[in-house]
Amino acid sequence: MKSRPIISVAMVIVAITIWSHRAMGDDATIEQQKNYYLQRIDAEIENYSCKVHYIVSRSPKLHRYGENAALRAGYLSKHKDILVQEMVLQKVNTRPYAVHQYLLHRCNEEIAAGMAKKGLTE
Repeated sequence: MKSRPIISVAMVIVAITIWSHRAMGDDATIEQQKNYYLQRIDAEIENYSCKVHYIVSRSPKLHRYGENAALRAGYLSKHKDILVQEMVLQKVNTRPYAVHQYLLHRCNEEIAAGMAKKGLTE
C-alpha cells in the first residue's frame, strides 16, 4: 500500500525531468531547423536557377517554364529570411518534400498576386 505513493511521486519527478530537458533544448532545435530550412531554400534556388536558360527557347511553353523558374528563384532569394521565420512559426515538417511543398505554395501565391497586380495596373 505504501509503495503506490512512492511510485506516483517517482513518476512525477521523471515527467518533470523529461519536460525540463526538452524545454532547455528548444533553442538548439530551432537553430537546427533554421539551418535546415536555409539549406533547403538554397537547394530550391539552385534547382530553379538551372532552368532559367529556357527563357531563350523558341517554344512558348519552355519560355514560360523558364520565366516561372526565374520568378521563383528571385522570390526565394529575396525572401529567404522571412520564409525561414514563417516555416519555424508554422512548424513545417523537416522533410524535403514538406519544405518543397511549402516553398512551392508560397511562390505560387506570390506569382499569382504579382500577375493580378499587373493585370489591374495595365
